[in-house]
Amino acid sequence: MREYGIAEAEGNQGHHPARIALRAPRVAVRVEAATNWQSMFGLAMSMACGVWGGYGFIYIPRGSGNLHPALTRILSAYDPDYLVDAWCTRGEIEAIEPGWHASHIKGWPVGPDESAAWLVDHFIDGELIREDLSDDLGGNLCSPFYEQEGVRPMQVLSTRSEGALHTLTTVLGSTRRATFEVPEGLDPLLTLALGLRVGFPAKPPLPLGRHADGTAERLPHRYVAYVLSTKQERTGLGFDGLTTAWNLTRTGLVPVRRPGPPARPVTVIGSTADDFALAVALDRMYGTTIWVPAEWTEDPDLRWPVQHGYEDLLQAARRSGRPPIVTSISLSEDQLNAAVQAKWPEPIQAWNDQGNTPALDSQPPEFVPAEQLDLHAPSHLACTGDYDLPFTSPTRSDGRGGFEFVLPIPAHTPSSEELRGPQRPFWEVDVEVYPPRMPTGRNLSARALLADDEPYLATVLRSGRDGISFNPMSMLFVSGGATLQQSIAKPNLLDLDYVAGALTWDGVVCWVREARLLLAT
Repeated sequence: MREYGIAEAEGNQGHHPARIALRAPRVAVRVEAATNWQSMFGLAMSMACGVWGGYGFIYIPRGSGNLHPALTRILSAYDPDYLVDAWCTRGEIEAIEPGWHASHIKGWPVGPDESAAWLVDHFIDGELIREDLSDDLGGNLCSPFYEQEGVRPMQVLSTRSEGALHTLTTVLGSTRRATFEVPEGLDPLLTLALGLRVGFPAKPPLPLGRHADGTAERLPHRYVAYVLSTKQERTGLGFDGLTTAWNLTRTGLVPVRRPGPPARPVTVIGSTADDFALAVALDRMYGTTIWVPAEWTEDPDLRWPVQHGYEDLLQAARRSGRPPIVTSISLSEDQLNAAVQAKWPEPIQAWNDQGNTPALDSQPPEFVPAEQLDLHAPSHLACTGDYDLPFTSPTRSDGRGGFEFVLPIPAHTPSSEELRGPQRPFWEVDVEVYPPRMPTGRNLSARALLADDEPYLATVLRSGRDGISFNPMSMLFVSGGATLQQSIAKPNLLDLDYVAGALTWDGVVCWVREARLLLAT
């Protein structure tokens, strides 16, 4: 539509192809980390296990007032559709931190029995604690939704409020149970590591790591070996054929990423909320990631499980042809060196198809600061068979380097038989002009991406990492007997080209800087 920096005249006709993809929502969950972060993260992950696409969610610790630079980059690369807060109930916070109400509410009884009675007498069962969540931690790093008044709605992740995040029961039309249960009474860090791998089919006992009858060992080697494997369906540990909570959230979905070299395997060493959040995000975005709490590297009883985990990293690194990466947020490079060298396996003899001994086995891992990790081409969970749908439409130039699609976006629905039950849209839609033309991640209002002048928006759009993204549920009038296709919004889109200098859309001034359009008002 534009050659050598000259935009076509307004109204010029043409045709342009695009790719349409249906996928699960990408959600970043802000988790309170100031109090017993292990239990708070476990609680948030158990909530996500009841949401379709929840396996792909990432978690951002909040409570310190700022976000570590490594997690800042993660949040920008992940590009969530929704930024939500994980809230807990009064009963949950009292279980995690006994005496919390007595220290926060004047006149609250100190004794545990009296405190429990007050919870029953003075509050509705399951009432959420609505703490002040006014800080915008991470909000300025997302490509957020904007309502007509310019206010970004903040969702809440809890078992009591669904919002735009559809539960498994809503999507699949029935309640299904996982057959892999996380045992009670395990070490809290091991409980979290298992949750990272399999999810929690139900809310874990709070606080995490609470002693339970019948638990003979807090750190069973078979579980440690499982969570330190880069292959999530590792054989030989007695877990084959079991359905996990995360399996259910991936129903009808498949991981998809752009073509490119395979991601290098990463081990994140550290025992803080930031370390765990980094490990979860890298695992969801790239796979082949393991989390090793710092305590495990110092425990002589766990020498062999940790060493086998490092060996597994070496095996996975063969696909990338480079050594694995070791990183951390909480540990220095010297501390990382000590943690790795104490457990790193001796070189082993292995041969490739040509009969040569690869040198990779004897290479130490590469230490990469967490804020310098390569975050190119993250994957996402796409609806199986529905992530490369062609769309070609007549177009009309807008005279400013962009163009509008004359035809509305078709009303695609997931083709998976497992996703045929619902009668309302629940997926996200990406529309990517081919070849790509528009910078990603701009915080533009939805109206800037629409070609029509309707006073009421049928859907809310944003400029995402894979083109224009929107939720297809129509926000206009939909009759009670409407079919699934009739419930879907079909917006007319406007593709905004790269611009030289400043342009104004809807009173918002945009300019080019570092290959990204930034905002000023």
